Amino acid sequence: MRSPLYDIGQDLGYGEFYQYMKYFWIILLLIYILKTTRNIRFISWILVFVYFLLDDSLQIHEKIGGLIAKSLPPDPHLGLEDQDYGELIVTGAFGLLFFILLTFSYWRGSLTFKKISIDLIIFISALVFFGVFMDMVHDAVKSGWVIEEILGIIEDGGEMVVVSIILWYVFHLASCRGCTELFLYEQLRKPKTRPVS
Repeated sequence: MRSPLYDIGQDLGYGEFYQYMKYFWIILLLIYILKTTRNIRFISWILVFVYFLLDDSLQIHEKIGGLIAKSLPPDPHLGLEDQDYGELIVTGAFGLLFFILLTFSYWRGSLTFKKISIDLIIFISALVFFGVFMDMVHDAVKSGWVIEEILGIIEDGGEMVVVSIILWYVFHLASCRGCTELFLYEQLRKPKTRPVS
């Protein structure tokens, strides 16, 4: 019988520990970029990923959300329970805090730092989509174990893929000491040229 630790959605499973290691290396690489560029604005991004690592490993938003849920009236909406709303409140509070921090860093940062920040925000938006929106959909939809398994794979698998891409991106930044000339958002903004027939 296969161990449940191989399930990517299993708490404290192999998949989760793999995710922890990716966050750990993202943090180390950002510290290296901070040291080589001497750009203190990168501290804001280091703090963001430190939170992601701690939240994933210590289940911060689940635990604090559970405490908040106890003070909420038992009135579930959209298929969500009080625990889900508590977690959303915690996630929103930390999200607002980091939004303020990143906005200040972006406003005072160099052009390169701003471009890097836009790219990281695109990645974080994808991470939030899978980690928050798909998580809520997964909790709200009660359509049998097949649909729940599919949603679980989309949620957890999506998070793992996005964090892997972030690690690749930050590794690329570290390898060129934060002076990359390739930015994701600029590639997305490029107009598509039609082939000449």
